[in-house]
Amino acid sequence: MENCCVIGPVKSGTTLMISLMDSHPELSLFPLEVKFFTHWVERLSSRGCTYKDLNHFFLKQSKIRLMNAEKSQETDIMNSGRINFAGFDFPLFVRLMEEKSGIPANSESRGPELFRRYLNDLHKALNSTISEEKGGWIVSKEGNHGAKHITQITSLFPRTKFVVLCRDPRDIYSSFKAIARRKMEGVNSPSFKSVVSPCRYIHENKNKNISAYEDLFVEFGGDGDFLFVRYESLVNNVRKEMTRVADFLNIQFDEILTRPTNLGNTWGGNSSIMTGFQAVQSERIGKWETELTPPERRLFEYFFRRYLGQWGYAIKEEKTPKAKIVTAAVKTELEALLPFNVRVGSVRVIKNIVKSIRLLMLAVVYILVSPDRLGR
Repeated sequence: MENCCVIGPVKSGTTLMISLMDSHPELSLFPLEVKFFTHWVERLSSRGCTYKDLNHFFLKQSKIRLMNAEKSQETDIMNSGRINFAGFDFPLFVRLMEEKSGIPANSESRGPELFRRYLNDLHKALNSTISEEKGGWIVSKEGNHGAKHITQITSLFPRTKFVVLCRDPRDIYSSFKAIARRKMEGVNSPSFKSVVSPCRYIHENKNKNISAYEDLFVEFGGDGDFLFVRYESLVNNVRKEMTRVADFLNIQFDEILTRPTNLGNTWGGNSSIMTGFQAVQSERIGKWETELTPPERRLFEYFFRRYLGQWGYAIKEEKTPKAKIVTAAVKTELEALLPFNVRVGSVRVIKNIVKSIRLLMLAVVYILVSPDRLGR
């Protein structure tokens, strides 16, 4: 089996992509952000894990647990979305994996060989449980974490192909704002934060933020093992973009690639406005034009100018005085804090104020000296 990873910034369409790939007979995958490689690299590889240890982690702690009907209420609707694994025999799947842990070759295996063996066994058990013979490719969704683990992934599977999603960061931030409002209203979404501001969005999550994917394109934009897909192109013409994906993986295009599913069941989406869907929709493209304030837009166009240019996104202001950018940073940070401060305890308020002050000082320095360093 060949290996493929779906990666991209948060809310760039990676969950949609993995759901579109879900039902193709040549693609074996878990239509969730399980982050097999990220978990292996960041927390499991250094522990001397056994096959049983991997079973315990991936079956009980990773997002694979959400395929169990008894755990479906733990789903983050803004992240995994309206998942539907009706009909999936989770107990059978677990039993198959537990049986494999008793095989001597598995129980004695360690390190990279253990991980490769385990990943293959997981997919064999998955396909056995759903009574399908899927071949060709194992597809893993690593999401925004994938950018910083390219080297480790390719060392484990040297011929890995990467499908990279790109999206207008102004639209992504519009989603972050909508989710923050929902959280203030009581919606449970642990994957996202209640306080968001342009400077926080630009600077935080180093090695997996927009700047990381800007750098990724500079390094791998011409590499034949990387396919870059614009989210806007995907939702406007899903058949055309998924044909590109099929050609990239050298598999037969099938109309099933145009319908998002969870093991064959319709996936209901993970829109920040909390509306479900039955098919790919393009209504939320360009939402930033009405949902972002001028100072917010100004900051993104200043700090993400190269990324916006890489993907042909329009910029409203070609040249903005630095004083105006500094003012925008201060104004948006204060606006982000105000609604948060009246709803939470004093300790969290103080922590966020301190964080804002430090971030603003850093942002001002970079605005005056080196704007491309914020977020790196």
